[in-house]
Amino acid sequence: MAWFFTEKNIFGNNYTLVGENAKHISKVLRMRTGDDITLVSPNKTQYECKISLITQGEVTVDIISQKPCENEPDVFVTLYQALPKGDKMDFIVQKCTELGISRIVPMISARCVSRPDEKSLKKKCERWQKIALQAAMQSRRGIIPEVTPCILFKEATEQTKKNKKKKQRIMTKRIIITKIIVIKRK
Repeated sequence: MAWFFTEKNIFGNNYTLVGENAKHISKVLRMRTGDDITLVSPNKTQYECKISLITQGEVTVDIISQKPCENEPDVFVTLYQALPKGDKMDFIVQKCTELGISRIVPMISARCVSRPDEKSLKKKCERWQKIALQAAMQSRRGIIPEVTPCILFKEATEQTKKNKKKKQRIMTKRIIITKIIVIKRK
């Protein structure tokens, strides 16, 4: 069954896909009325749907069922990746998305051979985000991993320090919640 992401949350009993997704369904996959597809909304809800109408540039589906998407790992993992030579970053983004990484942060370190200018970096980040989208669709993820703009190594270390402090607060809350749950079970 084909897997697609929606840009907005779904309300109601039907939804209309437009743009690249509609073109992919009608032209590339050559799906017809009555075929089944799966949609995943930004709020991580998975919708089992049946195609009800295909027109030029639009595909309308009827929602059969919905449930929370269970295809995501329990942990939120951020990958800080130094820029490699050539197009190796494309492969890294694809495989990390398939493995369950939640956020990819490209960075320039002191030993990076690849040092693209601002304009080409912006294009590359857009390309990497598209690769992450395609890999997420292929591996049936519940979210599309975020590929952030490229940063310097120093900025990456500062971000991890901030995230570490935030994580400690989150872990403290989890421990408290776990203790409450254990107490209730007794």
